[in-house]
Amino acid sequence: MIKARTSNLWNAGSERPVQSFARDQLSLLAAVSQRRAIVRVWRARDEGLSLGRFHRRDENQDCDAAGLVRRLTGGRIVPQGPAVTCITMAFPEVAWLTPSGAALRPDQVLNRALRPVLAALRANAAPGAGAGAAVDAFYPGRDLITVGGRPLAHASFTVARDGALLVHVQIADRGGFDELPRLLRRFDPCGVAAADKNAFQRATSFLALTGSTLINAGWASRLAGALASELRCEVGSGEPCAGREVTLAQDSAFSALQCELGPLAAGSACAIAPSMLGAVEVSARLVGDRLYDVQFTGDVIAPFHTIDALSGALEGEPARLPALRLVVARVLSQPGDFVLGVRDLDALLARLAAG
Repeated sequence: MIKARTSNLWNAGSERPVQSFARDQLSLLAAVSQRRAIVRVWRARDEGLSLGRFHRRDENQDCDAAGLVRRLTGGRIVPQGPAVTCITMAFPEVAWLTPSGAALRPDQVLNRALRPVLAALRANAAPGAGAGAAVDAFYPGRDLITVGGRPLAHASFTVARDGALLVHVQIADRGGFDELPRLLRRFDPCGVAAADKNAFQRATSFLALTGSTLINAGWASRLAGALASELRCEVGSGEPCAGREVTLAQDSAFSALQCELGPLAAGSACAIAPSMLGAVEVSARLVGDRLYDVQFTGDVIAPFHTIDALSGALEGEPARLPALRLVVARVLSQPGDFVLGVRDLDALLARLAAG
């Protein structure tokens, strides 16, 4: 007998940043050990900004502060807080997204993972939710869900070294992502995180579109039905992970993640270029024409072990295009290694030597 595919939908309510980090980790462990999808709906307790995995952070800002929080996935900087509904999805592997277990390219992952979210947003209003509590949501590719061409939600993902997949979705519920400039002035006044302040000028929210919020629209039941139909799985509910309290080890790991990428080091050269997701920066210390301490930062989506592998492989390499092209190609040809959101990393690295 073929074992049924199962998923678990957990309405986790309001969370503190370290709780979200710990629950992401526990969800990944549970997804792998139980061979099922773990889906968590939650909201940040405090208003702030969600930094992508590879954004720089002002070292003068409290690394444990609730207002500026680095997540495990890459992608853009987006508002978070009580007005934003977040969905975290953990899968045992990328192939779990297809009922047949077929392989997916990295650029196909969000297309598959977001299908239940799109279906839930488009679904007919739940009884008592009021007319119009559904929207014509569309995924045009890359990292945004839009309605009428206006951004409504942001999505990002990463793949762990063991192959487990983590997807983050932030949906503007009661407030739009057009709040980004105000929140950057408040939480990153020195501009260390280097976000495109105009990225969400035309953003909208579920409340602005429907006159209702996702909670009032029966979001949990709609999402459960969408998970079952789009991923062809049975859906359970409740908290699936043992260990509700944040441990000291998780607290320490959370703090380390938050403080990982600080401002550009003195004496480093850097090059910045527009990317498909916003902007990407590469920086390094140049000794002669050779690169040391290479860092990739900005709006990119990649496994963090891929970024580490790229940085390590480039250590001591000459900043010349042919040599850099070979190194980048070698790293990205390895199974499970990819970088989305930027093309021609080798050419961007070569610009460092040119000043």
